[in-house]
Amino acid sequence: RGALGWTTGEPRVSGDLGTAPTKPAEDGGVNGGRGGHSGGSGNKLESSPEAPPSAGDMLLQEVARSGRVTSDWGKLLRALEVKLDEVLCSYAEKFGKLEDVDGVTHQERCGMLLEELKSFDGPPFTIQRLAEVLLNPHPQYTATHKLVNGLEKLLSVTSTLQSIEDSLA
Repeated sequence: RGALGWTTGEPRVSGDLGTAPTKPAEDGGVNGGRGGHSGGSGNKLESSPEAPPSAGDMLLQEVARSGRVTSDWGKLLRALEVKLDEVLCSYAEKFGKLEDVDGVTHQERCGMLLEELKSFDGPPFTIQRLAEVLLNPHPQYTATHKLVNGLEKLLSVTSTLQSIEDSLA
């Protein structure tokens, strides 16, 4: 099962927002399965060179680059859900699952992240940073608990982009 409860191999979303196929590292995992930042691109997920980015990844890349949301929230939300699951699964495989804290399991904590994301009526005002982290988490986050803590902070906001824009108008 994926970090958010999807069984591996099951389609996670309908439409064209699925993830691009990835190729596992030849050495049994990126960086030999060890944590830490090597200073190079060795910490990035290895994608097969012929696989173009998915439509969802392209959507997230645009948000990360510009900070602007040009698609509807539903489409962007589906892309975020898929990428969140992909990144959490990758981290669990590379760095291990979260330890249970106060009876809250890794699965439950990851599920809480998804619920926080789905609770927004529109993109949270932290959407640009959220997209950046999901597209390339490895330079900043070298362990599963650090990534999850960072994502929790990005999703603990209450304002959306629309509410910020309305207050400035």
